[in-house]
Amino acid sequence: MHLDKAIAVTTAPHHDAKPAITTSDRDGVSVTTFVSNSFFSVHKWEVNGTASFEAEAPYTLVSIIAGSGRLEIGGTETAIQKGDHFLIPAPVKDWKISGELTAIVSNPPTK
Repeated sequence: MHLDKAIAVTTAPHHDAKPAITTSDRDGVSVTTFVSNSFFSVHKWEVNGTASFEAEAPYTLVSIIAGSGRLEIGGTETAIQKGDHFLIPAPVKDWKISGELTAIVSNPPTK
């Protein structure tokens, strides 16, 4: 075991982290950012209506946790609902989501 390494990264007594959670609203979506660092970002999208998105990272991983709607990429629409998970790959530069839904979204660092 690497006891020395374990001790080096242990905080005693424990200190609660104070994350800098931010929320921003724009047409059709409220975006809450839970974590954003040099490794990844995690957001909550609350879509109510139609929201347009532009790629800010090499890919975007989306998990629908409530509601339903439609995903539009390049003129093609797909129904999405609670329980769906999908990846927006690098070649996709913009997309729209419409409906009433909540998604947890993660991606690597922005370009």
